[in-house]
Amino acid sequence: MKFTRSFATVLSVLAGGQAAHAQSPAIWKGVYLGAHAGGGWGKVTGPDIDMKVDPSGFLGGIHGGYNWQSGSVVFGVEGDVSGGSLSWNFSPGAGESVKLSTSYLASLRGRVGVSTGPALLYATGGVAFTNIKISGTEPGGTYSFSDSGSGWVVGAGMEYMVSSNIALRVEGLHNRFNLSINDEKARYTINELRAGLSYKF
Repeated sequence: MKFTRSFATVLSVLAGGQAAHAQSPAIWKGVYLGAHAGGGWGKVTGPDIDMKVDPSGFLGGIHGGYNWQSGSVVFGVEGDVSGGSLSWNFSPGAGESVKLSTSYLASLRGRVGVSTGPALLYATGGVAFTNIKISGTEPGGTYSFSDSGSGWVVGAGMEYMVSSNIALRVEGLHNRFNLSINDEKARYTINELRAGLSYKF
């Protein structure tokens, strides 16, 4: 029957389209390297810190990782290193100054997200590394001390594949550390908002 043949043809086309969709290439799978830049702002708190200490500034660096893809689910691991001008300055009086600065911020994170074609929404988290330096001047001379350590980081972001090898991204990260400032314990939080570009091999 003509109707039966037409209906069978429609089913065949639909089945073929679904099969093609199911067999679509895993465009996010593979090794990638890239660069990123943005801003950071933080806060230092502790039992002996009785004032607002909120460093901020530019951060930029490189990142790289590997993605696996199963259907629309993308998961992987990523490492990054950033440097910049995250700092805070204070002048308590004549001839006195205090500066807090951070020279690097790095992390090793897992990522998991959902891909809708060329777009990828993801969450991320892992271990983070940083340092903190306090330097200043006072009537009796100058001083400087520093500490570095590890903490944790969580965040989320979005990537968009503009070609078969190039992806653009924007992401936000929240880092938290417990460090020692001149033998006094302090909590250091750093927030990042950055954009980047990655090349997938």
